[in-house]
Parts: sequence; structure tokens; C-alpha cells
Amino acid sequence: MRRRLGDRPLPALAPAVNNEMTRLPLEMREQVAAVTGYLARIVPDGGPAAGAAWRDAVLARFMPQDDEVARVTPDADGLVHACAEIAAMPWMLRPVLMRAWVDCAVLLSERGRLSRPTADALRMMAALLDSPLPPALARCYLELGWAAGEANA
Repeated sequence: MRRRLGDRPLPALAPAVNNEMTRLPLEMREQVAAVTGYLARIVPDGGPAAGAAWRDAVLARFMPQDDEVARVTPDADGLVHACAEIAAMPWMLRPVLMRAWVDCAVLLSERGRLSRPTADALRMMAALLDSPLPPALARCYLELGWAAGEANA
């Protein structure tokens, strides 16, 4: 809501700075882990065990094996702070993060299809991070007509 009312994100880091997710500063990786932990309550469907599996699959792509990033679920204030920090990550990395979230959700979803709540949560994150929708997520809205308000397929 803050974005829609004109709140501006922090300026993004220069693209040449830390162009790999594993090389991001520890604080930034902690923010990625926090938002991923929060999203794990929604993505994918299937309860806490499925959410934990999704979170671990996503973080395995970005965190070094010996990384000691805390895997905690933030409260609402922590989520807002973490989203603001992630929105300041280099602009080329935000779509990489989005794609990891979506790809892992597709892999863990029933029949490899995103449910409406999962797709909506990930679409909201793409908007917050000013990132394009990965193809698997964009197809949900093009093929199913969700954006036009049609019934869930």
C-alpha cells in the first residue's frame, strides 16, 4: 500500500557491486531469508512442512553451505524493513530472486501449477521489488485470466 501511495524504495546498489546472490553482504542475505521465511507461510500450499521445504530449497540456491543466516519469520515491521532492503539490492538480482521463489514453488506445487494464493503472493512481491514476473508466474495471469477476475481454474 505504501508503494501505491507514492513511497519510494531505497536507491538500488550499483549493478557492478556484488553481482551474485552468494556475495551479497550478510545483512542483505538475512533480509532475503526473512522475506523467504515470511512467504513460506503462503508458498507453496500444503502447510508448514511444505513451506519449510520451499524456504530451504530457495535459500539453498543463494546461501553458501556454511552460511549462518538465521531462518526466522519476521513480524509485520520486520517484513516491511526486509522488503525495503531487498528492493535496494542490485536491479539485476531482483529478478533472480523472484525466479528462484517461483521455480521452487512450481517444483513443490501439486501438478507443477501454482495455486491462486501462491501466485498472488509472488506477484505482490514482484510488484514490491519492482521486478518483472518470471514466465511461470506470468502465465498464471495470461492463461487463467486471473487479472480479469475470472474464477479460479
